Amino acid sequence: MTNSDISEMVHVSVSSVQRKLAQFTFKEDFSKLPEVLSWDEFSRNKGKLAFIAQDYHTRKIITVLDNNRQTTIKNYFYKYSSEARNAVKVVTVDMSGAYIPIIKQLFQKAQIILDRFHIIQHLSRAMMTTRIAIVKQFDKQELPYRLMKNHWRLLAANSLITSFIHARYVKLERLKKSLKKHLNSQISSDTTTTFISSYFSISKKRTVNTFSHLSKIT
Repeated sequence: MTNSDISEMVHVSVSSVQRKLAQFTFKEDFSKLPEVLSWDEFSRNKGKLAFIAQDYHTRKIITVLDNNRQTTIKNYFYKYSSEARNAVKVVTVDMSGAYIPIIKQLFQKAQIILDRFHIIQHLSRAMMTTRIAIVKQFDKQELPYRLMKNHWRLLAANSLITSFIHARYVKLERLKKSLKKHLNSQISSDTTTTFISSYFSISKKRTVNTFSHLSKIT
């Protein structure tokens, strides 16, 4: 909404709106920080990355910075006292690792944890890449091709399906067994089959305990 829009809504001049807005001061509280911080970045202004920090539990936005440069981030958080920064126990980040050095500088007592969303996102992208590689190895008329081409969402779905959709559960398990059978017999790559097996396990158990192993084979 522009100043002109506001002036039309409240029936005052644009200069009056500008003068009134100038009277507002937005003061940030630099006395404390949440125990668990969430750091991330997002695209703005023609693809340029901006930085956002939130309270992990409440999702309250702590700050939004115009860019994600280390200097910009450090300059902002150094406005907090060392006592406030040392009170931070955990900082969650994406998997790039770019923020880890400055987190260690700013929050010396905090643990650094990979955000679960980014882990699942990584697995999903790796699964897609693997699926495409598998599909290319089969003729379009073969069963494995059709399974991976048409039913990949179902194959990646969680197997813990409630009883009222039991028929779909049975179909899901049959598809998985059929796909595994063809993969094991026709694809020579142990890496591919191991990844598929691990992905199915994670999908079924809703856990990322095997992620460290899985990341080594992707």
